[in-house]
Amino acid sequence: ALHRWTNAKLWTSPNQFSFPFAVSDEVVFGKPVSGVLGSSYSNSDTSQTIPPWADEIEYSSLEAGTFTIGGTPTTLYETVFFHK
Repeated sequence: ALHRWTNAKLWTSPNQFSFPFAVSDEVVFGKPVSGVLGSSYSNSDTSQTIPPWADEIEYSSLEAGTFTIGGTPTTLYETVFFHK
């Protein structure tokens, strides 16, 4: 997909998961991350970057739980979307 849509913007869930190697939150699959999604599109936190598509697609980032992976406690997040 990154090769087909070379101008696409890449948004990630909070604390993007990577295993077995820790990778930067700023680059995923060699592409710079455009933004990190907050807990939801309606979050009143003004410090979060609002995606340009937030008025068309609602989203919520859910904390799935904290698990020990590779000897390190790791919190996993999942972001779900609803196209209006």
